[in-house]
Amino acid sequence: MSRSMLALFVGLAALLALAYWFYLGKIAVTHIDYLGMRFDLPRAYASYEAFRDDPNNLGPTNLARIQAMAETHRLPEVFASTEAFGKQAFELKVPGYGLANLRVDAPDPKPMLIAVEIPGTVRWRFLLAAGEPGSVRVIDDFIHEGKPITSAVVQSGVVHYIGPQGSVRELPR
Repeated sequence: MSRSMLALFVGLAALLALAYWFYLGKIAVTHIDYLGMRFDLPRAYASYEAFRDDPNNLGPTNLARIQAMAETHRLPEVFASTEAFGKQAFELKVPGYGLANLRVDAPDPKPMLIAVEIPGTVRWRFLLAAGEPGSVRVIDDFIHEGKPITSAVVQSGVVHYIGPQGSVRELPR
């Protein structure tokens, strides 16, 4: 290979590398925004999926702060509707982690049960809200670790949180 061909090849490789670096910088996931704060990630991810699938995506410094925020952030006391409650509860979801709207068997008005995954743990935050439109209130808000909770049943004024093996927790209403 001649010197001019080698120089051309090296120049093209450098140009392609520069173009890829520029492209990656435009689409890379380098930070997340959570509850009004920006958290820089320990490394850049080529896609949201790559970020989501990395178990160490938040880094140890961010992880402790985000865990505390997810577990202690207070929601408003009253909501206009269960939909408004759901939107606020969705704000607790850490990007890349889980949130579930779980089934509640209850008389109308039906309560709404939301589960939010706490990153880096096997804990979930559960929020149960109920009430008539205009006065929907959070009636239970707790951190749960252990047997999974998959639904709830309200019987005789008592909320029974249910998992695959039966009742996991009860709350008198």
